Amino acid sequence: MPKRGGKTEQLQEPSEDLALLAPIVEAAELLKRKNDHEGDKRLIKIISDMTWHAIRGNGEEAREALDVGSRELVDRYFSWKENYIRGKDFSNTINFTESGKRTAKNTVMYIPGMFDDSMEERTRILERNDVNRQSRNEYWVSADTLYSARDVERIRAIIDELESKIIERIELGGRVVLIGYSCGGLIGKVLADRLSEKYPNRIGLIVHHAPLDGDEGWLVEHSSVKELQAAIGFINLHGGDYPFIPLGGKDDIIVTCKSCVMSTEGNPIKIKRLHGGHPVPIPGLGITRKTCLDHPKAARRVAAAIRNIESYLDRRNLNKTRETVPSA
Repeated sequence: MPKRGGKTEQLQEPSEDLALLAPIVEAAELLKRKNDHEGDKRLIKIISDMTWHAIRGNGEEAREALDVGSRELVDRYFSWKENYIRGKDFSNTINFTESGKRTAKNTVMYIPGMFDDSMEERTRILERNDVNRQSRNEYWVSADTLYSARDVERIRAIIDELESKIIERIELGGRVVLIGYSCGGLIGKVLADRLSEKYPNRIGLIVHHAPLDGDEGWLVEHSSVKELQAAIGFINLHGGDYPFIPLGGKDDIIVTCKSCVMSTEGNPIKIKRLHGGHPVPIPGLGITRKTCLDHPKAARRVAAAIRNIESYLDRRNLNKTRETVPSA
């Protein structure tokens, strides 16, 4: 054996990570050939089986092959979903599903994520798990619409329409709590940043499973989230004067709990973790995601976040009223 410095150098066995290079290289070759349906199925199996192991792989070649394969796979996923929603109801419009009292001053608005066609059910889940809701004089509205994160013009139109709806509700004299799911969280933050200065103490924001950091998370990193953030004016900084609560699934592999927004002091505003949920397959990616909102414990925590923000805004408005009332 070769010697160095008078000591015998031991030959090391190939690591488990290096052993994974072969299927990753095969995946890259499949991508280059733009294979047929069977090739695609093989590709999806390779990526889904190897992605999380290969991230630990040694060497630039492994990482480059993984990067190329992941981007191509995510591109195919987006294309498939975009074709799926094309021509469906709400793919070019917004429908507002309402509940509660329309004449109420205070509003809770739910903003959907991309390709999110289960908005009405999500809203029902939240309502069912907010035990005190029936006694509240409150208006709930779910913005039902379908969009892709790659369709920037469509998202800008959604932001403009939601802004008009929010202003309409605020000008009744109450407050609006926004709940943004996934990319709907990015939309919600853009709106809260935009409106909180004009309407102080009238806006609060909750996001859950939102890709706040465009570099955090496998699917997020290899999709067009960073381009979307730049195009709609999303800033990864909470500098607005409004209450903000980020939530995320403890076991979510798409948007990890490391994704966060920075405070003006330069510290991360950490995501509060939601527990529970069931593994749900993601068609076209060959992986499952553990979503939380169908679990009562997680839904109750979202409801509690709503109430915390409402209480905070009520206290701020009460203090402001006391400051303007002359003392006896």
